[in-house]
Amino acid sequence: DIGISGLGSGGTEMSVKAEPAFSAPLNDYFQVKGQLVLEQLENLPSGTSNYFENHGLFVESLTLSARVGDVEFYAGKFNPEFGKGHDEVPGIYGEGISEEYKMTERVGIGISYEFGEENSGTYRLGASIFTTDTSFLSGSLLKSRGQLTTADGGVGNNGKLSSFVISFDADEIEATGGLSFHLAARRQTKGVDSLKEEFGIVAGTSSKFQVGEMVTWAPFIEYAYITNVDGTLNDRNLWTISSALYMGDWQVNTSYSQMTTACENVSLCGSKQGRFQTTVGYQLKEGLLLEAGYQ
Repeated sequence: DIGISGLGSGGTEMSVKAEPAFSAPLNDYFQVKGQLVLEQLENLPSGTSNYFENHGLFVESLTLSARVGDVEFYAGKFNPEFGKGHDEVPGIYGEGISEEYKMTERVGIGISYEFGEENSGTYRLGASIFTTDTSFLSGSLLKSRGQLTTADGGVGNNGKLSSFVISFDADEIEATGGLSFHLAARRQTKGVDSLKEEFGIVAGTSSKFQVGEMVTWAPFIEYAYITNVDGTLNDRNLWTISSALYMGDWQVNTSYSQMTTACENVSLCGSKQGRFQTTVGYQLKEGLLLEAGYQ
């Protein structure tokens, strides 16, 4: 993706984000999978112009997996499956507030089990235990973001496989009219600067409906509740709702997300934040989408 946006007070930002993924089967059972990310690592102040500066390349995931029937085991660096909004909501600014609870760059082990029939719906149970990545893979090329250490703090960053995510996904379930569901729970243990362990739950649903011969409507809604956010005494309610229309090579999508933070002393830190975005896109060819959006 190549983006151009205004930063206010005359500033202009031009940036690139690319997420190339790869997989390499080793034999009938084992496979190596990974994803790289090239993106802007630092946001500049309002009114400052930035033309493709401060970009870094890093490894977001790299795992060795083994599949035995419907069960898959994996180990390495991965993104725990907590929430779908950051992937499911389309548009230039589609991630919205759901990015606040997105989990990335953890190191550990996991297992998943898939069942069901393709024509009536499929189901997936998953579980993983992990810690924050502090290996050399937590650094970056081009512009350095530095290698993370446990001394940097943060929930889940303690060098122990003591944090976890449990998830359940149901895709295009015939009995519910083709709805898909995502449910997950997480626990992140204390880092050196944490007051509390963090816990969270998330639930979301999505579907696709044919509206006429050339139009598909894809609604999405997701809610997350996080207690002791980032190891603090604060709790958060976050939700996202979106609607996308696909009309041949054209697509139009709109979403609104909101985050409410509750603290022991509301007068000091209670807050509500909302984000609205709309994007129009045109599919130039397979894999190449031109978009213009507003947030």
